[in-house]
Amino acid sequence: VIIWLYNKVFLQKNFIARRLYDEQVAKYNLLTTDAAVASHALQKHRDEQQQLQAELKTKISETNIAHLKIADL
Repeated sequence: VIIWLYNKVFLQKNFIARRLYDEQVAKYNLLTTDAAVASHALQKHRDEQQQLQAELKTKISETNIAHLKIADL
């Protein structure tokens, strides 16, 4: 009876520990997925910012050239 009781408690502890472990793994997987999505969105935002900065520099250069041409008139 004592061995049976011990085995039952031992198995129940293992079951609880395994369930808690599985929950932690699931949380970790969700967090890493969320982090990957956020990282991708951030990189996309940075790429868009770089593109806009390049366009702005081009427009500034075009404006400066236009001013020089007007000044030459």
